[in-house]
Amino acid sequence: MEIKKDIQNIINYSHQFAEIMLNDGKEYYPFGAKINTNGELIPVGYKDSETDFPKSQK
Repeated sequence: MEIKKDIQNIINYSHQFAEIMLNDGKEYYPFGAKINTNGELIPVGYKDSETDFPKSQK
């Protein structure tokens, strides 16, 4: 079933990305992912107009 594969792809991507953020940056920023109608995984994140790395308290 394609949905199960899509969900697993989102889980795998999210786990790997969170691990990279925590290991490399020592901080964690909200993020997500979605699957478009072509089956491609698309990263989703928050865009801060001031900086790519806002302070975690902000």
